[in-house]
Amino acid sequence: MARTREFVRRQARKKKKEELKGMTPLEMMSVILLADAEDDGEELVALFFLRLAIEDRRKQRLRNLRYGPRGSYNQKKSRDFFNLMLNEFPERWFKEWLRMDRDTFWIVHDLIRDDPRFISTGRKPQRPVRYQLATFLCVVGAESAVKTASVVSIAEGCVYNYTKRVVKALRAIRDDHLAWPGPYRREFISDALAALGFPGCVGLGDGTYIRLTEKPIRNPWSYFCHKKFYAFAVQATVDHRAIFTSYDYGWPGSVQDSRVFRNSHLWRHRDQYFKKDEFILVDKGKGFVLDSRNWLSDSTKGYPLTPFSIRPFHLHDLTNNLEEATRRKRWNRNLSSVRIFVEHAFGRLKGRFPILRGMPGRNILEMQKMVEALMILHNILEERGDDPTTIAGFNGLEDRHVGEVLDGPQPVEAAPVEDNGENDELYRQGLHRRKLLVNLMEQMGL
Repeated sequence: MARTREFVRRQARKKKKEELKGMTPLEMMSVILLADAEDDGEELVALFFLRLAIEDRRKQRLRNLRYGPRGSYNQKKSRDFFNLMLNEFPERWFKEWLRMDRDTFWIVHDLIRDDPRFISTGRKPQRPVRYQLATFLCVVGAESAVKTASVVSIAEGCVYNYTKRVVKALRAIRDDHLAWPGPYRREFISDALAALGFPGCVGLGDGTYIRLTEKPIRNPWSYFCHKKFYAFAVQATVDHRAIFTSYDYGWPGSVQDSRVFRNSHLWRHRDQYFKKDEFILVDKGKGFVLDSRNWLSDSTKGYPLTPFSIRPFHLHDLTNNLEEATRRKRWNRNLSSVRIFVEHAFGRLKGRFPILRGMPGRNILEMQKMVEALMILHNILEERGDDPTTIAGFNGLEDRHVGEVLDGPQPVEAAPVEDNGENDELYRQGLHRRKLLVNLMEQMGL
């Protein structure tokens, strides 16, 4: 019986220790004083210490909230992974992690290493630029910040800092690698596309969506696109080598292509971009309505037909004349076979940097800056012949077209039309240029 009572006492003491285990010394002392208080004076002293314990607990909780799920900044760090990845990894592993060949990585490194953002302004020096660039490439390869931090053995906050620095450094060299071609380069592009039946064509234009993994905080429904997800639009032109030559971003996903194009810098300053006989090939719209002038305005959803932007024939453009309709359909196929270069550009961009298929976070401006930096990096890699199709798991397909996603006809909102008659004249000039191109295709036997 005595042994049973002793066992119960030991169990009770053990349970009490476990209950007190999560308490701070100040909390335990205040509890003991409060339990042993025999008069009001001792109880007041115990309550005073209890108040100090509660205040200390509150401060501890605030410190935990400061770090949040990331934990303390002081994490165990190692440079072994960086050294192994940059110097010892097989080429296949290197390219899967950093999305480019090892030689190309060092070329990119040399382009940005002298950027002043990589010079520390405090007492503690920054990590080498090669480590920061490698961290950035891991992130854009669709590795989360937490996974990147754990694998390369750096603090999670460093991942965000390194990414921002590299984005700024790449955007600083934009004019050297992503710019509208000058007269000689436009002539080179025009000659290359003239062999395909489009003399005077200096680029191929289209748009794409950058999908967001999280609902934006401000005006979220304006980012909900017709493909039924949150996104913002990016519109760009490329040359025949799938290298970007211009771009516009910042528009929510619900905005139509026609509105983005008509408000783009390329269109609003077209006299500075195009000479008299130059144009780009664009996509057609997905429907048409009667605008304020009772015209069949089929530019409401896609791109306008002008002397600077040539698009395929719509179904309502196909006449009852069987021979003419056949010519126009054949010309449409020829145009689509050329305009596919811009689809390939977006596909290679998203395939090389999978983060563009679903960007995390809610800071839209920072996301758009990253897209710009990745387009610049894409051009650098394409100019040096770095082939992304050799990356393990590469998916170079662009997003499915709206016709494959939505069922049935969709409502079309008419685009705003200017009343000065300029659109009428541009449309007539576009019709004339397209007719000349159709005749030229017949003469070339394409």
